[in-house]
Amino acid sequence: KPSFCFKMAESLPLLGRTVESPEAKRLRIRSIRSVYLTNFLNAIGFSIVMSTLWPLLDRVGGSKAFLGYLVSAFSFGQLIGSPYFGYWANHWRYKSIFFLSGMLKVVGNLMYAFSDSVGGRKDFFLLEARLLVGLGAGNMALCNAYISAATTMEERTQAMAMLAASGGIGFIIGPLIGVSFGSMKPGYELGPLIIDFLTMPALCCCILESINQLCILFFFRENRGTSAAQHNSNEGSAQTLTPAVQMEGLVRETPKTDFPAVWALMAQYFGTMVVLSVFETVGTPLTMDEYDLNSQKADIYNGLIAGIFGLICVVVFGVVKKLAMRFGERQLLLTSLILTTVSMAVLIPMGGPAPKIWNQNDQDDDTTRHGCQASWCESIPQLPFFQYVIGCVLVAVAYPMANVMEFSLFSKMLGSAPQGVWMGWLTAAGCLARALGPLYITQLYSEFGPRITFAVATGIAALMVLLALYFYKRFVPHASQLQHQQDTGAQGVAKTKSVLLH
Repeated sequence: KPSFCFKMAESLPLLGRTVESPEAKRLRIRSIRSVYLTNFLNAIGFSIVMSTLWPLLDRVGGSKAFLGYLVSAFSFGQLIGSPYFGYWANHWRYKSIFFLSGMLKVVGNLMYAFSDSVGGRKDFFLLEARLLVGLGAGNMALCNAYISAATTMEERTQAMAMLAASGGIGFIIGPLIGVSFGSMKPGYELGPLIIDFLTMPALCCCILESINQLCILFFFRENRGTSAAQHNSNEGSAQTLTPAVQMEGLVRETPKTDFPAVWALMAQYFGTMVVLSVFETVGTPLTMDEYDLNSQKADIYNGLIAGIFGLICVVVFGVVKKLAMRFGERQLLLTSLILTTVSMAVLIPMGGPAPKIWNQNDQDDDTTRHGCQASWCESIPQLPFFQYVIGCVLVAVAYPMANVMEFSLFSKMLGSAPQGVWMGWLTAAGCLARALGPLYITQLYSEFGPRITFAVATGIAALMVLLALYFYKRFVPHASQLQHQQDTGAQGVAKTKSVLLH
């Protein structure tokens, strides 16, 4: 009977359904947690040195104009490394690639720490160091590829959420570790190495990366089972199917991946990261211009906001799986994009008095802020502080939902084929957004102020909503497409048999 043959088809290797022993599952989960640790340390490696970039660059003779290139170097390095590591993930052992990327980060951080001791252009040496660290951090694509390969469809949303949460916690803890070295003044010399509060964050990254390599060495196990095994079994399915099942026609070839929808989701992720870069880039200058804060107070306020932002993100990462199970992944993605659009719209100044205008008689130092100095200050009303906080909270809720749903759906839409290269390109899209976004947003804010800046961000977010609505029916996990085709095939065979019998 068709129902009997359909049950037979469900047990075949085509669907990659294998029985996993408790010991194998324990080793797989342990390896996944090692990947979480790697992503956590990647985030620390980026954030721990952010507060010391400018002081160290100033000490080695660099300029403020060069600081933007130094900040973007990490993202450009990650942009270059992500596709390559993703490609190698399909051909090499994961453990070997993790070791290579880790060594790149160690060498880059050592270069950063020794930048005082080199000759020539020390600022360019710093740039090369951050580029190398970013190149090693391209193993983010490797982390995503491994999670996609080592998890079942039911586990993947939670695993992607935990991976994203590990990065979010790293971004919170990194600056706190950096601040803890503030008492190391003036430091001391160890041969050509100056150990102080400016170089210690990079040396700390070397130590943490060494610990991570030991964890990968002893606790990580290669696992390509739940994804690669399905792909390999699909290739050999014609030889493994029984004649009865082939005759019934209840098992079809895996449907082709909907690549236009995959590329649309990648473009959507790029747009989401551009919008997030708007929030990250203009936060400090906006609070200084709008609320008459000096740099020290602006750092404190934005540090508190960033801490609350991170905590909200971690909480949302923790509940996103339950929300996805309750409402569906596509619905959650669309909701997060709408919230992102609303958050950017909330940050547009609507009316009220102008911010305090610069007075040339005020003292020009770092402790006395002398108001807004841009040409747009008199024509654009001040953004109320409560409105700014509401926008930040909405972004903090929307971003983790969008991030997890985009990665989870992207992985599921690709199906059972190895995903290293595709995860590399998705990660590269985010890196490109984080590298180019701040450059354009800074110019936009300097020339036109917050009203036009956040209006443009609102427009980008709205375009992402329209893109999600257009491809909504096609953002379907690959396994669902397969099940749908099997159900359709079973119904077709039943109808054919009915016609022949009658």
